[in-house]
Amino acid sequence: MNDNFFTLGGDSLLAVRVTSKLRKELDVDIPVSRLYEGLTVRALAAIVGELLQPPTAESPVSAQGGDRQQRHAERHDRLQQQRARRRIPSAE
Repeated sequence: MNDNFFTLGGDSLLAVRVTSKLRKELDVDIPVSRLYEGLTVRALAAIVGELLQPPTAESPVSAQGGDRQQRHAERHDRLQQQRARRRIPSAE
C-alpha cells in the first residue's frame, strides 16, 4: 500500500493504463498528472475517494458546476450499485 509506483517498475505508459482502467471500472476520470500526486496505492485510493464523494448541499452551484455535480452524483450512485452487486463493503 505504501510502495512507490515507480519503485515497483511503473512508468508513464503504465500510468496511462491505470487511469484508463480506473475510468472504465469506477467511472472516475483521473488525469495522469493526478496519478503522479498519488504514487502509492494508499494515496491513489485517497484521490479516488475524493473524486467519488457525493456533492454536498453547501457546494456552490453554477450552471456548469451543477451539471458537473449531477454527473458526479450519478457516478457515485452507479459505483454504489456496482458495490452492492459485487457485495463489496462500502468505505462509508
